Amino acid sequence: MNKTPANDTQPSQKRVKQMCDLMVERATTMMANEAGAPVEMIVDRLLTFAIAQMASTYGRQEALNMLRFASDQVKAGKFDHLIHSGRPN
Repeated sequence: MNKTPANDTQPSQKRVKQMCDLMVERATTMMANEAGAPVEMIVDRLLTFAIAQMASTYGRQEALNMLRFASDQVKAGKFDHLIHSGRPN
């Protein structure tokens, strides 16, 4: 029997993030393909869920700070590589 340290049985933060990303991708694919939801509705549902979680977990002010940070990231061009040609910036 292999003996491993106790902390080796816990998934790494990187692995947990990868799994969460995969689950979100699967959920959004289901929303589109199985429920027939348009992209706008999928984004609305994801943002509504995320903002509700932020507000209930961290409070109004911290939720606002987190949303401002996200807005600043978009404004700084962090996601420009994902914008399809023909879309306004």
